[in-house]
Amino acid sequence: MTELYDLETDPLQMHNLMQKPKVRKIRRKLDDSLRKLLVMRNDDVHPATSYSDWYDNQRQVIRNAHGALNNPEDQPDWSLLVDHPLRQH
Repeated sequence: MTELYDLETDPLQMHNLMQKPKVRKIRRKLDDSLRKLLVMRNDDVHPATSYSDWYDNQRQVIRNAHGALNNPEDQPDWSLLVDHPLRQH
């Protein structure tokens, strides 16, 4: 869901204006800007609609766009980082 708020009149972001007719031009301009940036950066990943299943009950990230993540308490795999000072040889 795309959201747009008037932070001056609604600093707590309680009223999403995105579907209001008065912001139609702004919405179109934002959509066009996003499309241009995606093309310019050769980015074919599109904004997701929901990330709720990416977190556990403690709000720790448990998955990303590539799938499930390892236990966050595990030692990181430094082999993924070439020339990292903490990489174990």
